[in-house]
Amino acid sequence: MQSNHCKMILIALLLLMISSAFAGIYHDYACSFLSIDPSVTNRALGLTTGAANIWHSNALMAYANPALPALHEGMSLGSIFDNEPEQPNQENIFYHGSLITLAHSGIALTLPSLNTNVKAGLTMDYGQEQSYQPLELNQNFFSLYESSAVYGFSISPLRLYRSFTGQDSQFKNLEVSLGCNYVDVYSKIGNTQMGNYYYHDGNDRSRSIDTGILAKYAVQPIELLKLQGVVGLAHFNVFKNKIHYFNEVREDLLYSHRNLGLALAASIPARTIATNEEDSWYFKDKDFLALRFLSSSLNYYYNTANVTGNGLEFSFLDTVYFRRGHYKNILSKVQGDTYGFGINLDYKNIIVYSFEYANFPGGEFKERRESYENNLTINFTGLYLKLKH
Repeated sequence: MQSNHCKMILIALLLLMISSAFAGIYHDYACSFLSIDPSVTNRALGLTTGAANIWHSNALMAYANPALPALHEGMSLGSIFDNEPEQPNQENIFYHGSLITLAHSGIALTLPSLNTNVKAGLTMDYGQEQSYQPLELNQNFFSLYESSAVYGFSISPLRLYRSFTGQDSQFKNLEVSLGCNYVDVYSKIGNTQMGNYYYHDGNDRSRSIDTGILAKYAVQPIELLKLQGVVGLAHFNVFKNKIHYFNEVREDLLYSHRNLGLALAASIPARTIATNEEDSWYFKDKDFLALRFLSSSLNYYYNTANVTGNGLEFSFLDTVYFRRGHYKNILSKVQGDTYGFGINLDYKNIIVYSFEYANFPGGEFKERRESYENNLTINFTGLYLKLKH
């Protein structure tokens, strides 16, 4: 029985240290898996820069800033599967994530999708545990995991106005988006002791309300140069919601943060190399070459800045991306360089498949970690226009 109890303590410590690689969480927060950004793109760019990263429509990026989806078009489905750092004689821990976004004319929805753990949304799987109950001869097993189903809504008022009126407003260079995610949190890691027996009570639930805002300003001083500036702000667990575990008297605060992001971009529009009308449509929103700098300052529970992330991204025709960044966490003392790449394969801007890779600091158990992400985007507006012609 004692070994069973020790294993539960070990799992809790593993959870805290794994999350520290992403946000340096300590015992102050429950469900610290909520600190993990599922976007591999953001992980390659300093881990925390998702608050202002607007240049990718990948669905998993809607988690870092709920306002992002409204700035894109079409349906996007993103999926990630991570094998967390291994330890000798210990079960592996797995992170599964899948989200879907639906966006049109400045209005967007974010929804949980079935992940590789056959659960909806984002899941941290800690493996199985034995259950000891009175009068039972057989040992039963139950799964230990925490999961969050993300439901989001975002709106870009100016984009919506332009879509309905067919006119550019006087703020044609400006984009603003607001968003909110309702995160349904489910925790199944608690054990309760009754005499000399352990049984699993599980089924502890709560919710987190996450909000985000994004503003982008773009200018094109000459035909061959486009400049963009972005500011983004994301609040996780705005109302400081807590979760009550069945085997505890007090409630624990869910993971909370405020993340301020800034980004600057310079690019050569791809339409400048178009030779005919079809090419001009295809290249309309693409960049021939682009260089982007992103920076973020993340605060826990609205205190002083504890985590900083910076990243550079170079892209060619919005098809090949090279990324480099740096991450520094003052609390957990985890810091180091991040890097990665991305490949977008598309058919006339209608169907886009992207593969993302990231390498970043691994925290206590592993010096470096790797992540992979797959994403599929379908632009229904582009599909309609293609069929129409």
